[in-house]
Amino acid sequence: RAFATDVDRIAVSKDGNIIATVGLQNEFILWRRDTQTTFTVDTTDVLLGSSGSTPSVSSTITAMAVNDRGTYIAVGTAAGTIGLWHVGQNRIQPLPHLSAENLTGVNEIQFAPSLNGAGTFTPRRASGGRGGFQSHPHLPAEVPGTMYATYNNGLALKWTLGSCAVPTYVRPSHSASVVKTVLLRVQPEDR
Repeated sequence: RAFATDVDRIAVSKDGNIIATVGLQNEFILWRRDTQTTFTVDTTDVLLGSSGSTPSVSSTITAMAVNDRGTYIAVGTAAGTIGLWHVGQNRIQPLPHLSAENLTGVNEIQFAPSLNGAGTFTPRRASGGRGGFQSHPHLPAEVPGTMYATYNNGLALKWTLGSCAVPTYVRPSHSASVVKTVLLRVQPEDR
């Protein structure tokens, strides 16, 4: 048994090889079906955020996603932070956290499938810059292109991941009060 408590969230790669699970006490365990191995993922930095304070209600994992290829995992917290990890063959590598000002409570996360089916793109490397993926010292050669997240206040953000994670607010097409946002994956008609 991997958890001391019940499983609260499950996310799976498209081929079913990578299974990410979160327990009721924020235990985060990754299962690799191909090698029959498990990894415990440390979420302390994501849950505590930059404040470094003690855990509270705002330090709860509220959303989870695995990209189609099973190479990236994201978790969202009640504080509005999104943690990202690259899943390698024998290790899990943390990447810079994502957060936007005045947003709390990540409700849902989804990686966007790429048009070419690969699910990733290779970012251009630059010599300088702050934050983001480009300045991360152990960045994998490829990063997922786009990720969407919804928040408690009804907002939805499109995160363009690459040399610098850039959020773009997704706005309704008509002027109306937004009560809740939901992400729906639409399959192309040719599948």
